[in-house]
Amino acid sequence: MRFKRADLPSIAIAALAPAALFTVVVAALQLWRYEGTPLLSIIASTVAIGGGLLATLTQYVRHWRRVGIIAVLFVLDVAAVMVLQRTGNDWTLFALALKAGGAVLFLAANGAIGWDVVDFGLLPILDRRAAARAARNAARA
Repeated sequence: MRFKRADLPSIAIAALAPAALFTVVVAALQLWRYEGTPLLSIIASTVAIGGGLLATLTQYVRHWRRVGIIAVLFVLDVAAVMVLQRTGNDWTLFALALKAGGAVLFLAANGAIGWDVVDFGLLPILDRRAAARAARNAARA
């Protein structure tokens, strides 16, 4: 099997996403003190499966610029929330709006990836099946 340039994002996501997601989940839920327990291995395996699926499905993403812009906006949003938390302004209206905006940006990134997977991955498969079915029906008639 030969790798193409289009496979590089999938390879990078397969290599980096599970470790990064595991770190984010453990840090967000403050689970560092559970070292040596089965909880961390369960979380790691669950996140690894999700990262593998994400890497597999990224071969169908064609609009990387759109996903990248949403990801940069999300990172900037998270950085702004962290700055507000460190300055003691965590529960202001602006901080809550930034947190809600971060949730919307996260959903938008997933929606952009999902849209491309459906548009360039699933729909061509369904079109080929429909064409094959129509050809079989035409041959029978």
